[in-house]
Amino acid sequence: MGEDFNPRNGRWNFNKKKLVKVVKIEKWVEVNFFARFDVQGLVRDLIKYCQMKGIATEQPFDVFEEDFHNKRSPPLVRVEKMLEFMQSKLPGVDHAPSILVVSRAPTIVIGMDMSHGSLGKTDIPSIV
Repeated sequence: MGEDFNPRNGRWNFNKKKLVKVVKIEKWVEVNFFARFDVQGLVRDLIKYCQMKGIATEQPFDVFEEDFHNKRSPPLVRVEKMLEFMQSKLPGVDHAPSILVVSRAPTIVIGMDMSHGSLGKTDIPSIV
């Protein structure tokens, strides 16, 4: 029926694959730590690609953007401040330590980053 596929070098390759047993993603949020980014475009593309794999996906409950005042803080501080902000805005979420809130329901955290070739190197593609 289906075929198992395992991560290679910490990554899954979903090309030409469709999930056999899928769930509907009903409640999710988008968190953005990068100011110059088309967040709505990412949301639109994420929903489109989920649907291509057979995953029915609703619009996000909310989109959270990092406060620009936190940009120069260390990464851990930035994440902690974002989690505190999210907890204050999400209904029904108590103010327990963040990892406990996330672990109470089936949860997936997807991280994305982009890198570019060196300045002046137009033959090196951007990688997402």
